[in-house]
Amino acid sequence: MKNILLLFLSDVKVDKNTGIVSTATYSNISKNEDERTTETTNESAVRYLAKIKNAPPDKIFYFASKTVKAPIKNFTVDGKEISHVKYFENRIKNDIVGNDIEKVMEPCEFDEDAAMSKTMDTVIEMASKIQAYVETEKNDKVTLHVDMTGGMRHASLMMLVITRLIQYSGVKIGYILYSNFHRGIVEESNDIYNLFDLISGAEEFVRFGSVEAIQSYFEGKKDVPGVLKNLLDAMKKFADAIKISRRMEFQKALEGLQTAYKKFNEEAGNISSLNYNLMQQMKSRIIQEYSTLLTNKADDYISIIDWCLAHGYIQQSLTLYTECLPYMLITKNAVIDVEENLKNAVINQAEKDRMNREWEYLLLNESDPEGYPTIFETYRNFINQVKSAIVLIKSNQPYIDDFNDDKREDWISQGIIFWDFDEFKNLLQDLQTLKSVPNLAADSDTVAENLTTLYSFWNFIPKDIFAKPVAERVDEILNAFAPINPDNLRKTNSNTLITHYMIINNMLKLKVDEEKILPIIERYFIIKVERNDIAHARLMPKEKSSDSNLEKTHAEFLKDYMQQGLDEYSEII
Repeated sequence: MKNILLLFLSDVKVDKNTGIVSTATYSNISKNEDERTTETTNESAVRYLAKIKNAPPDKIFYFASKTVKAPIKNFTVDGKEISHVKYFENRIKNDIVGNDIEKVMEPCEFDEDAAMSKTMDTVIEMASKIQAYVETEKNDKVTLHVDMTGGMRHASLMMLVITRLIQYSGVKIGYILYSNFHRGIVEESNDIYNLFDLISGAEEFVRFGSVEAIQSYFEGKKDVPGVLKNLLDAMKKFADAIKISRRMEFQKALEGLQTAYKKFNEEAGNISSLNYNLMQQMKSRIIQEYSTLLTNKADDYISIIDWCLAHGYIQQSLTLYTECLPYMLITKNAVIDVEENLKNAVINQAEKDRMNREWEYLLLNESDPEGYPTIFETYRNFINQVKSAIVLIKSNQPYIDDFNDDKREDWISQGIIFWDFDEFKNLLQDLQTLKSVPNLAADSDTVAENLTTLYSFWNFIPKDIFAKPVAERVDEILNAFAPINPDNLRKTNSNTLITHYMIINNMLKLKVDEEKILPIIERYFIIKVERNDIAHARLMPKEKSSDSNLEKTHAEFLKDYMQQGLDEYSEII
């Protein structure tokens, strides 16, 4: 074990009338009464560590101002001048640190004439010196003790900053000492210093959902009322639930947090407890960030997911979105009614599910209704019709009979999702326009300005087409659509198709229009895929951030994408 001491070295006080060094006596710095008189400000803390706490410093890091490095005014020892630093060293070297005092003392120069704003460099330099020593003592545990007594008025602020920096790097903090001249004792101020741990712990809980620091602060303390213990326990369970993000566990933990917080708050003014009052001081900051969760119902999943998004819990938001949306659509808000036989079959499936997934989740994600493969055959027929229309366009023949508005409902009733029909209808219209007015293909900007559907072109047309002569571009564009594959449509995936199949066959009965429900379900399946960390680039194209020229990160897209989903859902309930 290595003990190091951080202090701000004060100057030696000399009585101007007698020329004798001023002394101070501290009753608790040594068991030996003859060793209780000190002649330098910082000497009392050093003696307290060595004589009372049995922790003599192996290294003393000190701030050395120009004053303490200079000779003591109007004072000599054996007729010779002596600096304040050397006088301090002589006072402690014999019975505390030994004659190797030069190896023990580690100065950091401090300019007392510099502005306070310039002290940051000095703080970093001192922290670096301590950290360098710690790294050389890798085989030993190092404890940092701090003497807050000496130095200028802002010295204590500098010492606190350094102590927090060193503590953050993993060094154990020992005794925080203050020599109380008026009371004649050296006092330990760790209780006050440890308040920083409570404050940072509260912030850690608010920002990251972690409760370890708060629990560590109160651990072992006697003055912890039951309502505070219950609140800490509820906070811990909620923090664990955030990490797991299962719907029922999250809801149960949130209910527990709401109950514990309410009871804690009801005791305000009734409990005389320092620790209770300290936690009350943290309350406003916690409420500021947790008000949505503490005041809304524990099964208000829209608010819960929205809160997770606002606090940067992207993975938790993905998981809760995936877990909760089926329950919200089918049971909580009853936007979808399920045909009785299908419902019973899926409930029976859920009872046997090894993963204990809810039946609503299984209905959307793993139901296998009879006859659903026909919907994929419908899509193949649809795509073949699209391809045939492209052939007709290339040969200047009409095609639109299969894709006019009268055909739309017929295709949808067979299983084609409305957005796919609309997209390919617009695509064919654009191709026909290009064929009849080839100069529209002069460049990509002209295409963008004059055609109905832009998306299809950017996804299917090779960009080098626009580098070719205008006369060749229309044929090249038409040829680009020849290999359209019914299994690789832009939005449609198998789960959405099966859900659509169940809707058009009255297995699922909607209380709002399908054109409002199906996009929500489609977004749900995309988010579920994202939750499983699959196909990121395919699902989320790059765009520019609205507030900068930088491309949005994938996390930003996920956050925006889920937020749009919450907004869509809020419109239908």
